[in-house]
Amino acid sequence: MTEHYTRFIVCVPLPNKEAVTIANAFRNHVLSVFGAPAECLVDGGTEFEGEFKELCRTCLIDRRVTSPDSPEGNGLTERVVRTIKFCLKKIALDQGLDVAWDELLWSLVLSYNAAVQESLKVAPFTLLFAQEATVPPALKSRLPLDFDTNEVKNEYDSRVRDLVARAKVVKELMLTAGCNLEIAQHRDTLLYEGRRGGGQVPKPHNFQVGDFVYIRQRPRTGIEVATKPAILKLVKIQRDGVVVLEDSTRTREKSTVQNIAPCHLQVKDEYDLTKSKPSKHLACEHCKRMDGEAFMLLCDTCNKGYHTWCLEPALDSVPEGDWQCPSCLPQEVSASLVEVKSELSEKLLQAEGKLKEAP
Repeated sequence: MTEHYTRFIVCVPLPNKEAVTIANAFRNHVLSVFGAPAECLVDGGTEFEGEFKELCRTCLIDRRVTSPDSPEGNGLTERVVRTIKFCLKKIALDQGLDVAWDELLWSLVLSYNAAVQESLKVAPFTLLFAQEATVPPALKSRLPLDFDTNEVKNEYDSRVRDLVARAKVVKELMLTAGCNLEIAQHRDTLLYEGRRGGGQVPKPHNFQVGDFVYIRQRPRTGIEVATKPAILKLVKIQRDGVVVLEDSTRTREKSTVQNIAPCHLQVKDEYDLTKSKPSKHLACEHCKRMDGEAFMLLCDTCNKGYHTWCLEPALDSVPEGDWQCPSCLPQEVSASLVEVKSELSEKLLQAEGKLKEAP
């Protein structure tokens, strides 16, 4: 929920999107704190019907609905939600997808409200409460405005001076914020007209062989990123749009140009074959099963997989160093024998030639 003038936001974690749940959250976190607004802009979701619609009618709130399939009608709130989701995705990348995001939401909301907005040049918290937010990492000692213990008797009371000072700050900030907001709205109007009028054409990204890329994925949750974490190297681009990608262990896979995203990180172009691990989709050549990934051996010649217990004789653990499968091992032995025979034959020919040249 966003207050459109001050940009102050209120975020509440909810167990579901039912109309009753939305109405209770709006009643407990907005109406009980700030009072009833004159207008309330919502989208066309069913969660804003029923109990929520009745609550707006009871509190004399003008409930307005955006056009269908037009999220830009409430672009301010959509951008806030996107910003909070980006923050949660960043936290999920560092701490894992099982992070309790609902317990971290309050800190993100406080950080957002305490940050200076580009359009207002003032923090939403300062604009709404006429004072800077006291954030936990930088606590400041301040006198509380206690009106219950002692009654205000004259205009020289420190609490009166504090309230007057806050009122003066609000008056100055409202004027400044209004001017900055008008400038920002004019800038957005010009930007919108430029986009709709064809003045801004998106630049497509031209992939080249040797670029480092990500593979796109469909996020399963709202805090999961839209790309897989592995960074791959683009080694080949086919005419039909199929690309061949390679990881740091020289393992290759295919994708499409539409399914990859550029990586802007500084990546070292080197290989580390010691980190080569079988894919979870690789099946054992003997039992044709894909489980037991930790006990799957990869042949260094043909790159096929075998379980340690499927070999004859079975192995107790994964051996260190190079390993060849039973199919490639005879080829390796035969190839080595051919090399030895060729070397011996060359030495014999050289010896015969020296004997013939001798007097």
